[in-house]
Amino acid sequence: MGFLVRFLVVTSSLGLAVLIQNYRLLSRSLPAPQLDLNEYWGPGSAENYVEDTTVKPFNIKVNTELISDLKAQLSRPLKLHEPLEGVAFQYGFNSKELQNIIKYWRDTYLRKWDENEAFLNKFAHFETQIQGLRMHFIQVKPKKRRR
Repeated sequence: MGFLVRFLVVTSSLGLAVLIQNYRLLSRSLPAPQLDLNEYWGPGSAENYVEDTTVKPFNIKVNTELISDLKAQLSRPLKLHEPLEGVAFQYGFNSKELQNIIKYWRDTYLRKWDENEAFLNKFAHFETQIQGLRMHFIQVKPKKRRR
């Protein structure tokens, strides 16, 4: 065999070995992070914090001034970079899609905020406090399907 053929075989073998090793590294399962379940995550200091895990009913009510302010902020021009071609969301949120979402919120969703707020309040909303963080959640049970 000539030098060129041997060089190509060795180079191809090394390239294949690198690809296999990278695949193994990227596809392996990572261990779950170890978190302190008593750590304080809320705002301010944890010195005077007393945990209150009581689950309380919650109703969505947003002030109209806050909705007007949000509309005004969404109307301001954004300084966004053009997304990379053919990349979708692989390197972060696609700026063209972000423009579409902002336009939808500003021109469609927020214009009907009263209707949307009424729709959201049809569900059972609750809030509680866990490790200093205020948690808001919805409890919706699925309807049983008939067979």
